[in-house]
Amino acid sequence: ENKIGNHRHPIFDNVSPSNIYFDAFNEDHDADANVLPYGDELIDLKIETVDEAYIESLDEYIGSQIIIPNKEAVPVLATVKKRKRDASGNPIGTSNANPILDSRIYELEFPNGRIEEYSVNIIAENLLNMADDDGWDTGLLDDIIDFRKDESIAVTKDNGFKEISNGDKVPVITTKGWDIQVRWMDKSTNWIPLSELKEANPVEVAEAAIAFQIDKEPAFNWWVHKVLKRRSRMIKQMKARLCRKGRMKFGVQIPGTVDEAIVLDTENGNTLWQDAIKLEMKNSRVAFKLREKGEKAPVGYTQITCHLIFYLKLNMTRKARYVAGGHLTDVPTYMTYSSVVSRDTVRIGFIMAALNNLDILAGDIQNAYLEAPTKEKIYFYAGEEWKADQGKVVVVVRALYGLKSSALQFRNCLAEVLGNRLGFKSSLADPDLWYKPMTDKDGFEYYAYILVYVDDLLIIMKHPHEAMTQIKEDFTVKPSSIEEPKSYLGADVGKVYYSDGTYAWTMGAETYTTQAIKNLKERMSKEGYEYNKKLSDVNYSPQQPFSTLKYRPEMDVSDECSSSQTQFFQNLIGILRWTVEIGRIDIAYEVSILSRYLSQPRTGHLVQALHIFKYLDVHKSNELAFDPAYHDVEDPQLVQARIDAMKEMYPDAVEDLPPNAPPPRGNPVEMNTFVD
Repeated sequence: ENKIGNHRHPIFDNVSPSNIYFDAFNEDHDADANVLPYGDELIDLKIETVDEAYIESLDEYIGSQIIIPNKEAVPVLATVKKRKRDASGNPIGTSNANPILDSRIYELEFPNGRIEEYSVNIIAENLLNMADDDGWDTGLLDDIIDFRKDESIAVTKDNGFKEISNGDKVPVITTKGWDIQVRWMDKSTNWIPLSELKEANPVEVAEAAIAFQIDKEPAFNWWVHKVLKRRSRMIKQMKARLCRKGRMKFGVQIPGTVDEAIVLDTENGNTLWQDAIKLEMKNSRVAFKLREKGEKAPVGYTQITCHLIFYLKLNMTRKARYVAGGHLTDVPTYMTYSSVVSRDTVRIGFIMAALNNLDILAGDIQNAYLEAPTKEKIYFYAGEEWKADQGKVVVVVRALYGLKSSALQFRNCLAEVLGNRLGFKSSLADPDLWYKPMTDKDGFEYYAYILVYVDDLLIIMKHPHEAMTQIKEDFTVKPSSIEEPKSYLGADVGKVYYSDGTYAWTMGAETYTTQAIKNLKERMSKEGYEYNKKLSDVNYSPQQPFSTLKYRPEMDVSDECSSSQTQFFQNLIGILRWTVEIGRIDIAYEVSILSRYLSQPRTGHLVQALHIFKYLDVHKSNELAFDPAYHDVEDPQLVQARIDAMKEMYPDAVEDLPPNAPPPRGNPVEMNTFVD
């Protein structure tokens, strides 16, 4: 830091914190010009220059490839080379988590060799513009210019068919051994596996295969002509999702193998991918038992493969995940999936928390599956990511990601901890609701609850940190996730307080609807439409989801939607149904009756779906409150008179309760049913 203790020393006013370090000596150290007095100690200040190449290797943007539109509107691929520096050699600007506040300036190199300067916010904007909804860079494919075949891998024409049980011959379904050379809009070229380009651009590949007269090759023969027969329909419905230069995300190339990761780090002058590999291998090491060199695998174990998959987070952090090839193992005879707590149970839990004045604490178990042992008998040979141990037999002893039974094994491991160590019992109504009878210091008897959604926990009890501490003895819980919940299962979570001091937990969809409306506006703008212009009048404030209370979708006689409008309508309804699911029940009726017309909607139905979004835009903060209060809706004497009358009519009637129902504890729950 630029400070000694809490007091800034004037000598640091013009010194970069990355260029200094301190050595503390006792008071007998000889003082000189570079020694600063501080309390009873002397701090020896040594100002040195750190290797600038090392500093730049830590920069998250350097090495990124960005598509920049030039003046002729032709996209050009540029590479971020280095930070811009002033006359003294100091980097210009300072970093900030918000790109808008980030004042750094970078030098970008273009294909023709010219260097231009761009600020971080412009770089970030172009990175997002070239990415699809999942963050992957979309390809700017110009042309397919060549094919090549690996003779040692590709299937030959002589082996292009196989005989099935009834004696018929069917084509071998494979694309292995073939690569395609493509030219991008920036005029750069590279080779891409046929399997990837076939999925992203099947029509273009099929046409090119015929043009190159290779459509009779086994890798093409089984699919090319089928694709061309359906080309007109596919062109309308296909969503191109090809990653330029292989797999790219936010301008950063994503490696497919360890070798590629090393090559990319070398090209970018950093070790970011290799650091991600080291971190993942360190975290996942607990899942493996390494055998000595030359030692064979245990008898009865099945050999599989394991590999690293790579991805990039939105904050430009490189991540690696070590996964098993679970497809190489037989399907177990027992259940392999992990059940999850239902949304109804979660909502009831919020009611019980407020009703009995219980606290709620959320937590997320880190590397969850690796905490559990595996029942599958499998092994693999260590790859290059194991460095000195490459080639050794590795036995999998934990529920590694990718194995068929890992989810269930983790749930069983967690159940063991919650049941045997913490004394909770799984509910018969919802096995992922765990409850435990407890009594507070005032003698109040209640149930404590733990709700489990795979590795996400909700603890509902007085002093929930005590239970969390016990859970942390067996599992690693992310420290940043341990807090009163602000969101859960996709919904915003909060509290609403009443004048008498009581409160209710709430679930809303403001975060989700805000993003959905933003995406809707962007999509309509790209297609040349203005977002619901009529309903955007400043004097208009819709009070109901439909434009009028008299609207009847079954009476709508407007024109039928085109295929693109139908798809648009279906997308809107899908978003609205999830919005209802996470709390916006005020639009449930309208969304439900519009859903009847998904197969062939009319333009009037589409307009009403857009009107619901406008309603959400105006009332986006609406919440669903789980109110624990008791409501006096009628005269208690009148209610009691009705109860007495029913007892006279049915003197032998009793409430039929399940014999294994747990005894009631805590404050009673009042249920009100309103009938129209």
